[in-house]
Amino acid sequence: KRHLFPNWVKPADTEPPPILVYKWAQGINNLQNVWETAEGECNVLLEAKFEKLCEKIDLTFLSRLLRLIVDHNIADYMTAKNNVTINYKDMNHTNTYGLIRGLQFSSFIVQYYGLIMDLLILGMRRANEIAGPPECPNDFVSFQDTETENCHPVRLYCRYVDKIWLFMRFDADETRDLIQRYLAEHPDPNNENVVGYNNKKCWPRDSRMRLMKHDVNLGRASFWDIKNRLPRSLTTVEWESSFVSVYSKDNPNLLFDMCGFE
Repeated sequence: KRHLFPNWVKPADTEPPPILVYKWAQGINNLQNVWETAEGECNVLLEAKFEKLCEKIDLTFLSRLLRLIVDHNIADYMTAKNNVTINYKDMNHTNTYGLIRGLQFSSFIVQYYGLIMDLLILGMRRANEIAGPPECPNDFVSFQDTETENCHPVRLYCRYVDKIWLFMRFDADETRDLIQRYLAEHPDPNNENVVGYNNKKCWPRDSRMRLMKHDVNLGRASFWDIKNRLPRSLTTVEWESSFVSVYSKDNPNLLFDMCGFE
C-alpha cells in the first residue's frame, strides 16, 4: 500500500516465481536494440548472491534505518528482539550482531536492508529511474521512455531476497574503459582470467558461454566494479558463487538461472 519497496524487490505478490522468470526474459528481450552487436556493443548479465547479509546486520545501524520509515518505538522493538541472550540447556549465546532467523519481522527487515544494498549498487539516480516517480511507479522491467532506459549502462535489476540479477549494456568505448580499469588493478599477462571462470555446465558445449579473452575480461571487470560498490562490513559478493554471462559478437547466448529455472 505504501509502495515502500520498488518494483525490483522480489518475491512480490504481483507474480509467482515462474512468471517472474518469464517477465525477466521478456524484459531483456523488449529492451531497445538489445541484440545489436555490430558496433562492438556488449550485454552483461551478472548473477550473484549477497554473502552473509543477515549475519552482518549491525543492530544500531538497522535501528537508525528503521526509524526513517516506522515509529521510533517500533524500530527499537524490532531491533531489540535480535539483541538478546539465547539459552539452550547449559549453553548460552549473546547475540549483539546479526539477525536471528525466524523472528516476527525478520523477513521485512531483510528486504528493507537489502534495499539499502540495491541503492549502493545502482546509485540513487539510476534507482530512481528504474523505480519511476512516486505518483506513478514503473512496472517491473519497464521504463518511462527509451531515453531514460538508454542513458545508463544498468538496464534491468532484480533482487530475490539475497540473490541479485543485473543486466547491463555497454557500447564499445564503455567496454574498453571498464576492461582497462580492471586490468590496471589486476594485470593478466598470461591470460589466466579464463581459468576458473564459472560457466553453465548444464548446457551442451555449443550453448555455453564461449570463453573469449575480451568477454572473460569484461565479465570479470563488471563483477569487480559491482563488488567494489559494496562495503565488506555490510555484505560482499563472491566470484565462486556468481555467474556473469556476456553477450557479444563472439557470444550468441545469454545465460542465467533464476528461481531454479536455467
